Amino acid sequence: MMLRFSRNALMAVTALLGVAAWTGCGAVSSALPDSVNLSLPDDAELAAVRGGGSESLASTEWALFDARDNAFLSYVVFDENGSLDAFVENAIIGEEVFGDRIDTDGASHPTTITGLSYAASTYGVENDSGFAFQIRAIATFAGVKVGGGRATAVGTRDGSRMEGTFSYKTTVNQAAGVEIPAGLEGEDEFPYYGVLVEE
Repeated sequence: MMLRFSRNALMAVTALLGVAAWTGCGAVSSALPDSVNLSLPDDAELAAVRGGGSESLASTEWALFDARDNAFLSYVVFDENGSLDAFVENAIIGEEVFGDRIDTDGASHPTTITGLSYAASTYGVENDSGFAFQIRAIATFAGVKVGGGRATAVGTRDGSRMEGTFSYKTTVNQAAGVEIPAGLEGEDEFPYYGVLVEE
């Protein structure tokens, strides 16, 4: 979750997407919820469990684009259960902080900032109207939470194309004593589309 948010705000999520986030040790990863409620294209609301996915997206990889300007956002990889596994060639969520890949396995992952790590988890559901997936993340610096975010994609799949609405919200605690790049906090919503790369 998580996808090009405004270039600056994207830098924080997810991430995914999230948008994106931070350490997976003990209490921090357990701060990620076990389930979240997600709205689908027909406005139905379903509970999505952590690690849950969308069957129609199982074992696929997609290139995502901002429908407003056709700008590349990221490749997204879904596992055999339709759960979002990772953002690859990340161009949307704080690439200078999170790097080229953002994993959503709930484990702790380092960033380019010494001492800053993230943990992210994914949630997904679908019904006859389409799918919804969300990334939630927590960022920590030296074990202290300094930020968090969520990124949500709602849409439909028609063969080798998906389209819908992407939204995100990120928060940063600038008082935490770590120098986090400006512009990582924000929120936005915009249309996106995806092109199937591999199935």
